[in-house]
Amino acid sequence: MHPAIGLVVIDTLQRIRAAGNKTNPYYQDIGVLKDLADRHYIAVLLIHHLRKLNDDDPMDMISGITGLSGATGSNFVLRKRRRGENAATLYCTGRDIIYRELFLEFDGKSHIWNLLRDN
Repeated sequence: MHPAIGLVVIDTLQRIRAAGNKTNPYYQDIGVLKDLADRHYIAVLLIHHLRKLNDDDPMDMISGITGLSGATGSNFVLRKRRRGENAATLYCTGRDIIYRELFLEFDGKSHIWNLLRDN
């Protein structure tokens, strides 16, 4: 691995899973990625889809089995209230971070999410 690499982004988790592994627990797949990250001192950001149904707890909207969110070190859910809006909330939780809700607004010109408020 190149020594300058500090972050690997995988978009989406489902696309890198082995063909025969589609129904096996995500926990195994994430364990392999976590070992890779620990061994090379890098961060791995996994992009994964949310369930279509809304839930009071945004972390319960992470698609797939419950073990998925438990296998990761941190989880972030970016959630808009309605499609087409440029405002969203980023919910953050994890083993080494405190729970936070970041209120963001997307700037269509710069293509950047700007922080409006941090509760």
